Amino acid sequence: MKINYDSGSVDQASNASLTTVLGAPFTNSNNRGLLLNKDGTLLILNYDTRYVGFLNSTLSAQPTPKVLFDLGGLSGLYGSCQLPNGNYIIGSDQWSGKKANEYTNAGSLVRTFNSTQQWTFSSCFAISNTRVVWVDYDANTDQNGDVVVSDLSGGIWSESGRYVTNTQLSSLPASMWYSVVGHTNGSIYVFPFASGSTRNKKILKCSSSGDLSDCQLVGENLPAVFTGIDVIQGAAQLPARDDIAFVSNDRFLYLFNPNTNALIQKTDLSSQIPDPGCCEIRGFTVGSE
Repeated sequence: MKINYDSGSVDQASNASLTTVLGAPFTNSNNRGLLLNKDGTLLILNYDTRYVGFLNSTLSAQPTPKVLFDLGGLSGLYGSCQLPNGNYIIGSDQWSGKKANEYTNAGSLVRTFNSTQQWTFSSCFAISNTRVVWVDYDANTDQNGDVVVSDLSGGIWSESGRYVTNTQLSSLPASMWYSVVGHTNGSIYVFPFASGSTRNKKILKCSSSGDLSDCQLVGENLPAVFTGIDVIQGAAQLPARDDIAFVSNDRFLYLFNPNTNALIQKTDLSSQIPDPGCCEIRGFTVGSE
């Protein structure tokens, strides 16, 4: 689904069926890892079939003919980001081998990304072609999740730093992260997955250098509605603005202003987004036209 948003005004622009647009193997609803590419196209990961598909900004197949590639040995596709050189880092969940790899934009395997993944590779941000910040999230218990930095040296990706959440936030048990955003102000913001009564309810701010030793909690407590299925599974900076937008499963669009560390707006999307019911909103990104 594509939604137009302008100064708090929302209207539904288009609603496309991936089954219709991309065909097999995008024949079920288990699609994740929505990513806005540097060329304006959208990358979509299918969790069950290992396939990656591309759409253009009008939600039609992109390019023509449609591009689909099978990642072969990588299954349970979950999170992704694009390196400045155009390559992708794509990761899987903890039930599918705890793997992440680097691929070309045509789907060819370049190299293994890490060997220290404990849980699920939920999201990442590429600081450079040789340094990536990513989230290692426990999708099984929803009670653990660390922020990790990996570096490429000598043709090998290896972990160089880890923000161990249960150690850093020992007074807030079961805290975890899900979405990471690289901001144009020179900072990285990591959003919690859920903020139950005993969990962390704030956003984590870290240096854009990838030094996790200076990470700190910022902003207001996120709304208490973020419990259970009401979670954040995507965040992104708005084009030409400082605000970071994110959507939760209560079908509200929130804006976070990093200048004031405040939640500055909440917009009801319930008339545009169907009630997720038993399921979750699995991907969110923003772009401009």
